[in-house]
Amino acid sequence: MSEAHNIEIGIRGLHCGGCVARLTRVLEAQPGVKKAEVSLTEARARLEVDGASRESLVQAIEDAGFYAS
Repeated sequence: MSEAHNIEIGIRGLHCGGCVARLTRVLEAQPGVKKAEVSLTEARARLEVDGASRESLVQAIEDAGFYAS
């Protein structure tokens, strides 16, 4: 059983609160994500995960139309 940990991912392409809400929903729907906080002002997502990989989260962000770094 894996242990929960935090991942931070920079996001480009966030323009408004709607973008933040949409990306938050996308990230929280990913397997292994316990909590997602997306910040428009910091252009960053902070995630509490238990089993989700950074690579799978980056792919979900890019599939949603944003750019991850």
